[in-house]
Amino acid sequence: MLSTAVLVLLCIYNAKQAKKSGKKPGPFVLLTIGLWLVAEGIGIVVGSLLAETTDNDFLYLVLFFLPEFVFGLLGAGLAVLITKHQKKGKAAPSVTYAFCTNCGKPLSGGAFCKFCGHPIPGAQKEAPIPAQQMPIPEPTYQPPKAKKPRGKGAKIALICAGVCLVLAGVIVGLIKYLPGAATRRAYAAAMEQYNNGQYEEAESAFAELSGFEDATEMKIRASQMQRYTAALELAQSDSDTDLLAAAELFDELNDFMDSRVCAQNCRNEITYCQAAKLQEQEKYEEAAKVFTSVSAYRDAAARAEECRNTTDYARATALYTAGDYEYAMEIFQILGDFRDSAELATECENKVDHDKATQLMMLGEYEEAAGILEDLVNRGVEGADEELEYCRSTGIYNQAAALFEEGKYYEAQKKFLSISSYADAAERAEDCVQKIPSSSELYRNPDYSKKSVTFKVRNNSDEDSVVKMYKNGDLVTMFFIQAGSTATVKIPAGTYTINRGFGTTWYGTEELFGDEGRYYKLNIAGQTEFDFDSGYEYTLGFSGTGSTVGQTSTGRDDC
Repeated sequence: MLSTAVLVLLCIYNAKQAKKSGKKPGPFVLLTIGLWLVAEGIGIVVGSLLAETTDNDFLYLVLFFLPEFVFGLLGAGLAVLITKHQKKGKAAPSVTYAFCTNCGKPLSGGAFCKFCGHPIPGAQKEAPIPAQQMPIPEPTYQPPKAKKPRGKGAKIALICAGVCLVLAGVIVGLIKYLPGAATRRAYAAAMEQYNNGQYEEAESAFAELSGFEDATEMKIRASQMQRYTAALELAQSDSDTDLLAAAELFDELNDFMDSRVCAQNCRNEITYCQAAKLQEQEKYEEAAKVFTSVSAYRDAAARAEECRNTTDYARATALYTAGDYEYAMEIFQILGDFRDSAELATECENKVDHDKATQLMMLGEYEEAAGILEDLVNRGVEGADEELEYCRSTGIYNQAAALFEEGKYYEAQKKFLSISSYADAAERAEDCVQKIPSSSELYRNPDYSKKSVTFKVRNNSDEDSVVKMYKNGDLVTMFFIQAGSTATVKIPAGTYTINRGFGTTWYGTEELFGDEGRYYKLNIAGQTEFDFDSGYEYTLGFSGTGSTVGQTSTGRDDC
């Protein structure tokens, strides 16, 4: 489209130039078209030769079409130069004549007619007439002929010569370049074979181009790629023999691409497969060692750990089965989330704690055992709640029995009653109530054996009573007085404080009437200490409400 538009414009331009020169435009238009087509044909030949020298599609189009347009433009430009420098043609002469209005004779110039002397300004002009119809007077003056301009023919010749030289240079260049273009095309074909993976063919092609650009290096590289791809194919095999052969090929390639890494990977694959076979055969310890030797390859590190974990899991399971829960627990805890190790670790811990609780119960350490069992109950261990109840009841029972042996019947009774459904605790609680003693002395301090004072006490209440007499802070005597009875004791002379208790259930000299009894310190007119002289007899009367003697309430432990 562009070539056609330019050609049309040039033809129009040349037609105008021909008309200006007084020539017919047709031949010059044909000259423009002819020179354009001839030059364009030359450009097509040149472009096709140039385009063969490149593999780039865009550059190919440029090299193919540009010479065609440029050469056509040069041809048409030559036609324009030829047309522009044509000699102008002669046109038919035309003369305008003036006649005198007075005599009708032609005027020759001046202000008056030379024939009649009439003034010229009034002369009438008429249209020109052909020369052959009127006699033309011979001019008296002939102007000199114009000189033929020089140099125009030379210019055209120089332009044509320049165009010829350019064309000649292009042709000479093409002649010199054409052998190189063939080599380049061969090189491009070899490169295409190389890029398509046809390394054997590319190696042969580059060998024939030895010395051209980097053909020698490309020949070596094609040979290396040929061996590299062969090694890669062998590396895909499951055969140890093929993998070893691939490793050797990669070793020969040395530092070519990633050959060193590939060679090592082939050897690692052989070792990895050996370890995998050992793992399939359940030889986990051996497999773990082999996997560890190639720990950086694939998932070898993970599989090595799996083999070690499998071995440890089996050992821990064996310990668990044998009842060695403590060691099994340690291994399961180390295994973490491997299989069901976490659950088994918890189970082992529960069994270890249960065994500890059992041992403590056997040693009589029921309180400590109960603490462990309570923790097991909180963990949801089945049966732990029943054992905890048993442990607690047994512990309390043993404590009550020990208190009973110490004569602390009241405290023993409370514990027995707290586990009344356990064993014979209910019967033992009844045994804690002691037989009411007779109205007599229950205790005498051996350091106060003298009996110089007679002391008599009457119990007028409905409850039994016990009396304690202290001298210098020491308990001298303790005696029991049944309800409505009197008791008499012999004591050393001196100053005493007197305490008394009342109750209906007797728990012995240690705990008296228990916490249900009432206990008082003797207080007469604010006096709590009393003097007893040797050889005298003293009588003290009590009633349940305290009629003759004042009393101050106190606790059982202070009685």
